[in-house]
Amino acid sequence: MVRIDCSNITDWETFRDEFAQSFGFPAFYGRNLNAWIDCMPCLDEDDECDVTISTGEHVTLQLFKAAELKRTKPEILSTIL
Repeated sequence: MVRIDCSNITDWETFRDEFAQSFGFPAFYGRNLNAWIDCMPCLDEDDECDVTISTGEHVTLQLFKAAELKRTKPEILSTIL
């Protein structure tokens, strides 16, 4: 389970920051939505992220304070979901 603190997300930049920190994305992470999309399916590759899973497994996100994000930035929350 990976905890995402939605209170840290106020725009697309902080969205990318929160995920990069929570998942430990690699230094070459491009800090854009395409890079986020590229990193998320690579969790089963060793040394790509701090959070790793086995092939075929799933990651559960614990979205802390998601109601506030839904109220202020629903388009960002819908991207997470």
